[in-house]
Amino acid sequence: MAPEEARGKTVRMCQCPDLQIGHEQKSQLVINMHWVPGGSSSGSAVAVAAKLVDFSLGTDTGGSVRVPASYCGILGFRPSHDVVPTAGVTPMAQSFDTVGWFARDPLILSRVGHVLLHLPMVDPIKPIQVIIPEDCFSLSGIPSSQTTEALIKSVKKLFGDHIVKHVKLGDYVKDKVPSLQKFMNVGDGDPLYDIASLAALSSARSLLLRYEFKNNHAEWISRVNPDLGPGISEGVWEAVRTTGENIDTCHSVKIEFCAALSALIGVSIPLGMHDNLPVSISLLARHGSDSFLLNLVETLYDTLQQESEIAKKMIS
Repeated sequence: MAPEEARGKTVRMCQCPDLQIGHEQKSQLVINMHWVPGGSSSGSAVAVAAKLVDFSLGTDTGGSVRVPASYCGILGFRPSHDVVPTAGVTPMAQSFDTVGWFARDPLILSRVGHVLLHLPMVDPIKPIQVIIPEDCFSLSGIPSSQTTEALIKSVKKLFGDHIVKHVKLGDYVKDKVPSLQKFMNVGDGDPLYDIASLAALSSARSLLLRYEFKNNHAEWISRVNPDLGPGISEGVWEAVRTTGENIDTCHSVKIEFCAALSALIGVSIPLGMHDNLPVSISLLARHGSDSFLLNLVETLYDTLQQESEIAKKMIS
């Protein structure tokens, strides 16, 4: 569908937290009114989950589309960096800021993407390889039969056994991103820190994000001293106090990581419920392969839901 042929209606603007930061918004989770819907694009996700709209837009700097999509049990797509214009969007950290979108239906997710990204409608391309990061999935408390095994069975059923490859992502990142060594000694008891290279990557990303946020907003924050919510206030002032120490190393990490994995785009796909809360899985692909990933979600979605539902019934 060409952009000039696309038609839509803006229903309303949605809630997001102070300065678009944080996961613990006041919007109530449609599935469980006692839980938060994730963030920062919480209002957009809730509007889709509540069936008020067919799709909605959000911004994703460090997961702010994919996290609320997973919390709300809907689809959330982060496209290649800079492919959707950010004119009119208040910057948080330009190295990461991206406009993404939500939908309940994979077809609508794809149609919105093709309009926003000016993509031609083409036949789906079969994936050459699907990589399963076993070390990352080992951190999950969700039964693997509902997540990894459901994904693997779906991929094998649709595309064949030969394209599935199992790796330890932490080892790969450690080998390909040597600049991470500077951040390897951090840790705070979080399970993520069992995979040292990914913990170091997270630390480097957070430092660069805080530094860019400071450059964008420190003058205004220091002058106005806004009344910010709990959790958000602490993070904002930590960013304002950030120095330029290790920033050059952060840029080296980013360059090496992008060279190793060609940057990444991502989509969050719901996989039903576990303990009365939504479960999702994320698929990542190379920068620039937005059309491929959108088409893959369409192809994979129904089979993935079926396999996950079968696994859930077997567990119960």
